[in-house]
Amino acid sequence: MTVYVIRNGIAVPKHTVRREAGPRSNLPAPRLSRLEPYESPIDGREITSWGMREKDLRDSNSYDKRDFKKVTP
Repeated sequence: MTVYVIRNGIAVPKHTVRREAGPRSNLPAPRLSRLEPYESPIDGREITSWGMREKDLRDSNSYDKRDFKKVTP
C-alpha cells in the first residue's frame, strides 16, 4: 500500500519525499549546570553533584527553601 502526501498541491508517494534538516550548529552545546561543592549542613560530607544534594536532602527528610518559588499575592 502506497502512502501519499501533498507537496505543493500535488499528491506524491511518501517514500519519495526527503525531509529537510532543521538548522543545526557545527558546535554542539550541551546544557550544563554547575554545582559548587559545599559541606552538607546535615552530616558534614562534601556535596559535589546535584544527585548527591538530592540524596542528602531526601535521606535527612529536609528541603531547601530556595527550591520553592516565592508566592506573592
